[in-house]
Amino acid sequence: NTIATFKSLGASNRIIFQMFFIEVMMVAGLGVLIGLSLGYLLPIAVKAAFGSELPVSIELGVGLKSTAVAIAYGFLTATIFILWPLGRTRNINATALFRDELGTARNWPGGGIVIATITLLFALAGFAIGTAQSQRIAIFFIAGAVILFAVFFGLGILTGRLARSIPAPRSAELKLALANLAGPGTLTRSVVISLGLGLTLLVAVALVDNSITRDLATTTPEKAPSYYMLDIDRNNADAFKRTVLGAVPKPKLALAPMLRGRIVRIDGKSPDDIKVPPRSAWVLNGDRGLTYSETVPRGSKVVAGEWWEKDYQGEPLVSLEAEIAKDFGLEVGDSLTVNVLGRDITARVSNLRELEWESLAINFVMTFSPNTLKDAPHNFLATVTMTDRDDIKGEARLVQKLISQFPGVTAIRVKDALDEFSRVFARIMTAIRAAGLITLLSGALVLAGALATAQRRRIYQSVVLKTLGATRGRVIAVHFWEYLLLASVTAGFAVLLGALGAYIVATRIIDVGFSFAVGPVMTALALSSVLVILFGAIGTWRVLNVRPMPYLRSE
Repeated sequence: NTIATFKSLGASNRIIFQMFFIEVMMVAGLGVLIGLSLGYLLPIAVKAAFGSELPVSIELGVGLKSTAVAIAYGFLTATIFILWPLGRTRNINATALFRDELGTARNWPGGGIVIATITLLFALAGFAIGTAQSQRIAIFFIAGAVILFAVFFGLGILTGRLARSIPAPRSAELKLALANLAGPGTLTRSVVISLGLGLTLLVAVALVDNSITRDLATTTPEKAPSYYMLDIDRNNADAFKRTVLGAVPKPKLALAPMLRGRIVRIDGKSPDDIKVPPRSAWVLNGDRGLTYSETVPRGSKVVAGEWWEKDYQGEPLVSLEAEIAKDFGLEVGDSLTVNVLGRDITARVSNLRELEWESLAINFVMTFSPNTLKDAPHNFLATVTMTDRDDIKGEARLVQKLISQFPGVTAIRVKDALDEFSRVFARIMTAIRAAGLITLLSGALVLAGALATAQRRRIYQSVVLKTLGATRGRVIAVHFWEYLLLASVTAGFAVLLGALGAYIVATRIIDVGFSFAVGPVMTALALSSVLVILFGAIGTWRVLNVRPMPYLRSE
């Protein structure tokens, strides 16, 4: 309306563009300042509230690089979103701009604006990738965001077309609500996009959390040992075994030799010359646990090659975990060199294994044939599984006996380690959920802006309806049905996309079983309904309080 007035008074397109561009940049500057202030205050609040419970210490300080990145994001994003609507006003006259309040004007900005917008979008993506700690994650995030945006944008268009094609219902209120979804200046696309992205993230995070928690609950407690016993002298291994078997009734005991070694060659190449994915890079960081065994260890399954024969006395052989071998580029028949106690030992890869890491049993990435390491100085590692896991007195009796007879042995209670892991995991998931809620809040603010933009159209509709005799209740019913339909469609697709994303993350990335939960789905439905209806109710209340006469005269 203001731009149309300026055009009517003779203002040039250049002056209008510059004036409103400067105005938006000033508002963006205020927003950036508020964002920076909240960003600086948030770590202080987190440290004050949860500092003692966090697994890491928070060192407070002002990072110039982070500040510069945040400022650049703010102004770059504001520039992208102001160019297109301002560019549209350059090519149409004032009359069309006045009418555009009702969504009747359809035009594209000039070619220069289109090119500039696309260029800035790519610049924003490149900036995000260039400043990210993990470029790979940033690329996947941007690709996912683009796909989700396109899906919800298309869903918004499809929803409008479906609303237009549905046979008119008998209810006048529902009929008007469908007309609002399909008509010009509709809120459909804005609501679907703004809420859909946040809800999808929330559903995905909640379902991944549920899948991991369920997997841990169903596999770990049943299979996990009660204790890990470290540094058992090889000369005391038999005595240790007798002590454990005599201390508690029917315990399950597993013993395995353990050495330390560092990988120095992978099929003749230095590890520094091989690009290893992050998921397996930890194997190359310093010394790793090594063992030897005549038989396939419990919890392992040979998936390639063959296990060596009993009493094997040939060349040194090694069995590798299959996924790590793949990341190292190793196959059966290749060589691996490890440094053990200052001596390089080269072994041929005899077979590849899949390991049940979730069982928490004794598992080694590298298991050698006995003739390779048996004569080297080493200790033993043991796991003790109590038949009666609730026998606390039996556990205490066992640990006291072992400490008194074998003072060099270290006992680690698995339950304590699992409890600590669960606490850290719960905090991490809480932080991720908080990030999801921030995304949803951002979508809610976009939703509020969209509703405010469409406010004038709704005022005209309300004025016409009230002039024709519609009561306040019927106007409220029209808006209620419209918002409820929008929320239901958005939440439904968010659940589908969030579940699909959670399935991919759980099964392909984290490698756990996917578990669908009704709770996150109902939460998404409730959140979408509450947000849409809440913001819609605020706008509806303003519409209901408008006096018809001034608006009828202005038309």
